Amino acid sequence: MRVIEEAQAASPVPLRPRGPGVDWLARASYAQAICWIGACLAQALHYAHERGLVHLDVKPSNVLLAADGTPMLLDFHLARGPVLPAESSHERIGGTLDYMSPEQARALEDVRAGRRITESVDERSDIYSLGLILYEALGGALDERSDAPARGLRQANPDVSPALVALVARCLARDPRRRYPDALALAEDLRRHLADQSLKGVANRSVRERVRKWRRRRPHAPALLAMGLAVVVAVSLVATSTVNHWAQRLREAETALRARSGRWPRQSGSRVGARARPGAGPQYPGRWSSRWPSGS
Repeated sequence: MRVIEEAQAASPVPLRPRGPGVDWLARASYAQAICWIGACLAQALHYAHERGLVHLDVKPSNVLLAADGTPMLLDFHLARGPVLPAESSHERIGGTLDYMSPEQARALEDVRAGRRITESVDERSDIYSLGLILYEALGGALDERSDAPARGLRQANPDVSPALVALVARCLARDPRRRYPDALALAEDLRRHLADQSLKGVANRSVRERVRKWRRRRPHAPALLAMGLAVVVAVSLVATSTVNHWAQRLREAETALRARSGRWPRQSGSRVGARARPGAGPQYPGRWSSRWPSGS
């Protein structure tokens, strides 16, 4: 936004920055703004690549921010079809050395030396150049480039997440086969990063970053999870209390039954009848025996 405001102040014609791009940039952090600009540029490169054009000169001075915040990719005067080793003439190959891919720099040296080009220069060269723009804009120093230039990017800018470092590192792979296969895949990963989603083109190794993205995608999830846990704990406590209550009632009932059964006397067999003695007359139970005397 500061760049747009400075351009507005320096313009002789009054400019009114308005539009969704300006509104989004006003709310975004610096790293988010760079990712959004990179996604727009990658989409523009994909549009050119679909029509058989390789830009060959992607660099910061060829990127323009319009008054409404829309990034624009300029200067297609070096654009041409992919450079193939089978071609015999390469008069239109060129570019800016600081932002060239390794294969483009080698092809330019071969042309200048009159040698035959031995490797292709295709849309993946533009992806490397765009990766350099992202790397430099996020805090990397071009004079410290090495075989792994994005390795120290997080130390230079702590706001750059591990996933974003991996994305830039894939763009800057020296072997074109290890880069993003096309600019559309790069644009999609940059947008996924802005949406706090896992990236498809690189490994998401940071568990902390994955959890942080998940929490930003679902801001109410921790509260809902805490409420659910509280409900589970409450139900468990109520169930435990209920089980303990009925177990106590059961023990009290068993104790009462034992106490009552101890107070009941045992039934005697004398009122039912007595065993007959040998040689005695018939015996009758109870009081009837006294009323029926035996004969003499």
